[in-house]
Amino acid sequence: MKQKIFILTLLASTSMAANADSILYGGVTGGSAHYGEGYGNDLLYGVRIGSGILPFLDVEAGYMNLGQGESDGTTVDTSTKFVAIKPTLTLPMVDIYARAGLHQWDADAKYLSLTSSKDGTDAMFGVGFDYFISDYFSIGASYTRYNIDDGEIDGYELNATFHLDLL
Repeated sequence: MKQKIFILTLLASTSMAANADSILYGGVTGGSAHYGEGYGNDLLYGVRIGSGILPFLDVEAGYMNLGQGESDGTTVDTSTKFVAIKPTLTLPMVDIYARAGLHQWDADAKYLSLTSSKDGTDAMFGVGFDYFISDYFSIGASYTRYNIDDGEIDGYELNATFHLDLL
């Protein structure tokens, strides 16, 4: 009897791991970018794709336009491309996750008729949750901090994601 229970448990966990490896998802993000004291806030938007490599771990890549920060006549436009890992706690109908990775940012500054561009690669991290409306669609909210050179931009984001099971 114990052997049958062990075999059934092993088979169930194997199919769960195979299912997690087959998940592909893509989504859109919109929200508010907070540039820090004196620079104000702006709208942000972006897209991302990801895949579950383990039942509790995803990899993700995406693009975010972090809008404009303005201070004393200087306007800064920032966008970023990122790759991240996303450990996830899966509950019934809800995923709670953290996200950490690297992002390659590009910032264009303008003051009167003077312009300047700067780019670099820095760390990003955040937390969030997704609520599953169906097996294939979720909505959620997240917070992401994008470190940029000596500063940071905080993103408060709403997400809509489509999930595909390839098996």
